[in-house]
Amino acid sequence: MKVLNIIDKYLFLSLIFLYPLFFLLIFQSPFDTAKLLLLAVGILLLTTVKIVKTILLGDFKFYSSKIDVLIVAFVIICVISSILSPLSKFDSFVLPGATSLIVFSTFMYFFVNQFIQKEKNVSENVLIVSAVIASILQIISFLNIPALKFIGNNFSSLGNIISSLTFFAIILPFAFYKAIRENDITNKILFGLAGFVIFIGLSLSAYSVLPLKNTSPKLLSLSNSWSIAIDTLKANPLFGVGPANYLASFNKFRPITFNSTPDWNVKYIVSRNTPLTVMVELGLLGVIIFLSIFFVSLRPFSLENPNSLSVLIFLIISLIFPISPVLFPIFFLLIALNTKTREVGGIFTSKIPAFVMTIPFIAFVLFVSFVSYKAFYSEYLFNKMINLKTYEDLNKVLQINPYSDRYHLVAAELNLAIANSIAKKTDIKDEDKNTISQLIQQSITEAKAAVSLNPQKASNWDNLGNIYTSISSFAKDANQFAIEAYSQAIFLDPINPLLRIRLGGIYYSDQKYEDAVKIFELAVLAKPDFANSHFNLAMAYKGNKQIEKAKEQLNITLTLVEKDSKDYELVKKELDTIDEKVENTEANPIQTENLTPPATPSPTQEPQIEIPTE
Repeated sequence: MKVLNIIDKYLFLSLIFLYPLFFLLIFQSPFDTAKLLLLAVGILLLTTVKIVKTILLGDFKFYSSKIDVLIVAFVIICVISSILSPLSKFDSFVLPGATSLIVFSTFMYFFVNQFIQKEKNVSENVLIVSAVIASILQIISFLNIPALKFIGNNFSSLGNIISSLTFFAIILPFAFYKAIRENDITNKILFGLAGFVIFIGLSLSAYSVLPLKNTSPKLLSLSNSWSIAIDTLKANPLFGVGPANYLASFNKFRPITFNSTPDWNVKYIVSRNTPLTVMVELGLLGVIIFLSIFFVSLRPFSLENPNSLSVLIFLIISLIFPISPVLFPIFFLLIALNTKTREVGGIFTSKIPAFVMTIPFIAFVLFVSFVSYKAFYSEYLFNKMINLKTYEDLNKVLQINPYSDRYHLVAAELNLAIANSIAKKTDIKDEDKNTISQLIQQSITEAKAAVSLNPQKASNWDNLGNIYTSISSFAKDANQFAIEAYSQAIFLDPINPLLRIRLGGIYYSDQKYEDAVKIFELAVLAKPDFANSHFNLAMAYKGNKQIEKAKEQLNITLTLVEKDSKDYELVKKELDTIDEKVENTEANPIQTENLTPPATPSPTQEPQIEIPTE
């Protein structure tokens, strides 16, 4: 039993030491995915050890605190929100796995609750050492030392600069407190040095997030964040849109004034700060419990308690910045360190009740182990395929894990690219024609699979529409399917002018100029200062024989493009010759920089294929 206790203790200490530092380049997201993997492995091993201890001892000791109910309620809301959400369950539970992070964080919270004060002090020391190493890496990155170029610029072992700032800020009080209170002069000096190094890392992180710095993160404005949160609550008041699904609300509910900002084409996956992000993803219940955790944990508050000060600092930073879910295990660890516990439980008369009690946890370990293997192994193969161009691994990825829309999107694009490369051959044989047909059908099937897995994701419908558009010369009724796909994308992302330009382009290529005009007019309304919308509308007016309106739009376009650009040359020539070329609806053949004229009808090519309807 002593061996199990030692394993239990050092497994946990190793986990909290490695977590802030851990990253693996074998994943597309080397920081977030790697930390989720480490956390999953660590929690599963710790849970297994505790199961064995419970069965062997035949007793059950559990230390509880006043905040347990709120922690459990928060994780339950995360799970319910993920289940009820019409968006991707894979994104919530697996990768990026915000819900799984919260579940594992809850386990970590209860593991720390079982510690005596001495063990909690050791945990604090381990976090300090981890923060020192992370800070040293940050300093090396900032100094850009040639001999250590492998670390890279703006490196953060936490994954991003806001996470580093938060981590250093919440660990710093522990180091300085121990430096002041420590009686041993050697320990006092060591903690003082540790605090100094962490302070340097904190200062560099704070410097990097200053406005107008190149390293400063792009953040959604508070007004837009609030508007999105309110509209989301109107649609999903209690449980929100689900963890890791902020982008869906951003697409659907961002105000039209957002299109007047310089970052109008940027997609935000988090709100301006953490509570607003939680409000959108977990609803009113989620944000109330999230803030209640702070309120209960900070009572009574004392500046002489570094735990309370760290929790307060975490709250302040969360009100300013959107904190990554990757930091929630550290947050829950802080809450546990700041909480007093009392013992509950008892000794069983036989080992059978102890075994029965562990059955749910055994099932949890087995299930999570199985899912984790499939998720992380497929992610490894996917990254290998992308980096090494080993496309034969793609089918293996889809066999192991067919639940990620990302994998299906890549498969769709790959099949279409291969089909296009074969179609460009000067001498196409019957065998090539059959291959092209199969590749295009497979591309459509994969794109539709992505839509099926995450039907509330506008980019999936946009991708499907793009594929239909690109095969319009090969497939009958492809344009009609493209119209349906783009229309659904517009429903999910209503103020995106690019989607309306693509949809209008389909009508234009079918010579349905009146319909094209209506769509392009809406694109102009969505973003009046977007030159491409006005130019496409002008071409549609021209095709519809509304020459004066076409001239008006071309003149507006001239005011929106650079005078010395090829775009200006194109528009000027189009304007000068529009009266002479009323019958010709094609734009002048001049290379452009940003303007994309609507597509003209493509000649039918062989082989004609049947589009999959299921």
